[in-house]
Amino acid sequence: ALETVSVLKENKLEARIGLMRCYFSLESFDQAKAYADQVISDNQTPEDIRRTARYWKAKINFTNAQFDAAQADLMHIASFGGERGAECAYLLCTYPYRDQSYKETESQIFQLIDQFAAFDTWKRKAFLLLIDAYIGMEDWFQAKTTGESILEFVQDPATRAEAEKRLIEIKRLEDAAMMINVSADSTSTEEITPEAP
Repeated sequence: ALETVSVLKENKLEARIGLMRCYFSLESFDQAKAYADQVISDNQTPEDIRRTARYWKAKINFTNAQFDAAQADLMHIASFGGERGAECAYLLCTYPYRDQSYKETESQIFQLIDQFAAFDTWKRKAFLLLIDAYIGMEDWFQAKTTGESILEFVQDPATRAEAEKRLIEIKRLEDAAMMINVSADSTSTEEITPEAP
């Protein structure tokens, strides 16, 4: 109602900020994003509120798999640090992983761990993603070592459960790779074994 009737520009802005917050809390993300765009583009918006709008807009785009649209806002928020910065840095680590650029994923995760060491939630998620990257590289040793380190040092039950699931999967993949190698070795041995006279 305030947005509709207000004459003063600052009142319209306050109404749009309120609507953005309400729609985001209600998980009406299309409307939240529409108001976030208006809040961001208004030159009277205070910087901290503009940053919140960009953070929410990034999360909405990311959740909707609009990764290109989310990337610039994620980078912007990550550059300010803090809890939101750590979350955005983690989401950015998933970009090279989706492209199967596992070495780049590893590199970005190490940067995140270095820059956001105080934020345990995102550090733990980053270590789980690191295991996935090592699995993608078929580096079973590093994948297993990372998973075992989580079980040794992390108490969070959800993170431990995810690490245990990955360790089971690593064992399965490692065993399958060994079976393929054994089969290939036996085939090549048969090929070079001379026939008996």
